[in-house]
Amino acid sequence: MVVGSLGEGVEVPNIIVLTGKEGANLVSKVGLNPIVVEEYSDEVEAGNIISYTDGGQTIPKGADVTITVSKGPEN
Repeated sequence: MVVGSLGEGVEVPNIIVLTGKEGANLVSKVGLNPIVVEEYSDEVEAGNIISYTDGGQTIPKGADVTITVSKGPEN
């Protein structure tokens, strides 16, 4: 049986308590590709992270991590 390699894996860091910019920088630093999207939120202050994909999981180096950043409440 032949098993193909998925390449080097990288664990997605916990970035939920950071600002969007800080989170994107940390994701880049560990070798992943941050994709930042924004949406309105009544619960999360503008500029802070609402959610992100694959938290705590090991994914291939260079893979995308979508980071959703709050735009604050919609007026």
